[in-house]
Amino acid sequence: MKNYIERVYENIKIDEGKVFLESFLREVYLNVRTSNKDIAEAIRLPIPIVSAIKKEFIKEKILAQQNGIILTSDGIKYVEEELKYSGLKREVYKDLVGENPLNKKAFNELSADLSEIMDKRPEADLLIDQTHCTLTTSLKRAIFCLKSNSLIGKNIICIGDDDLVSVSLGLLLKKLFKDSSDKAYIKALDIDDRYLEYISEISSKFKLNISCENLDLRVPIKDELLSRFDCFFTDPPYTLNGLRLFLKRGIDTLKKEKGLSIFLSFGHKSPDFTLKMMKLFTDLNIVPMEIIRGFNKYIGAGIIGNEGQFMHLSTTSNIKNLRDDIPLDNIYTGEIRDRKKIYICKNCGEKYEIGFGMEVKTIEDLKRIRCKKCNSSTFDIQKKIFK
Repeated sequence: MKNYIERVYENIKIDEGKVFLESFLREVYLNVRTSNKDIAEAIRLPIPIVSAIKKEFIKEKILAQQNGIILTSDGIKYVEEELKYSGLKREVYKDLVGENPLNKKAFNELSADLSEIMDKRPEADLLIDQTHCTLTTSLKRAIFCLKSNSLIGKNIICIGDDDLVSVSLGLLLKKLFKDSSDKAYIKALDIDDRYLEYISEISSKFKLNISCENLDLRVPIKDELLSRFDCFFTDPPYTLNGLRLFLKRGIDTLKKEKGLSIFLSFGHKSPDFTLKMMKLFTDLNIVPMEIIRGFNKYIGAGIIGNEGQFMHLSTTSNIKNLRDDIPLDNIYTGEIRDRKKIYICKNCGEKYEIGFGMEVKTIEDLKRIRCKKCNSSTFDIQKKIFK
């Protein structure tokens, strides 16, 4: 089958990139019959550009103007087979991408499916800055991906996935299609085998198209993952070096096209830190399209107010594999600020110093080990030590 998007792009080369041509066809397919004005509003392009795109697709005989814009039989076949929309449950789709999706039946059913899965995920490892987001947050990220035309028919990679976004994406696809086996390819990368094993178990149980791989991002991305993916998710450590490393590795996995999506979750930061972050985006040749403060909600993350911002970033025409000269130290918050804590056994008063670089690193570890003097597992914090 002809690659109509590639052919039209060669003729028109819109600055926004090929992804907007796909979004154009998606809107016509979903609405059956539509107009220049409605498409322009839906994909945020000026009407003259929408009109020019329409004319090119009409020349290719996959669109027609008949009391509005419609797909021809060849156009429908192209969207369903090549863009992977065959079998889409349109009403479910419209509920999830429309206004107030959290109040719709489809979202409630997805939440029910995900509830036990989220409850049973491994404990967060604070030493590598893991913090569990809520079930609703994980699903909202997946739905944002769908609305951004970055899910159906796409290759998606999750760079670190203790929030189980890969699972939310897979379950979302199952809700949208009777058979979702070929509707997207999802890859989860993490340094923590506990999560990879858990995601693999869930993927097998629910027949989700997710593959998992252990990867320490301080090691360059493998060749087989380079320039392969259409978008990536990441919720990196809330340090500048951690942000740079996770973004750089993610960008390496993306196809070298402009307009591809990056979904970044990050803590709310000071104006000075935010300025450094924006400069980093410029250095990486990516740009923010949308920033939503308070989008992410977390469990037991009082140090960041239990919430964070969600950023939709986009690649530009300068996207490329960057030189591998990024800092590989001071990635995690514990490395930057040497935070040690003294806990006291509530039963016998024995004191324990825990923290980054210590034999016992977290209070969870201390509770598992128990007090060496009286075998109690209950402790009170006495003080924090900052060095």
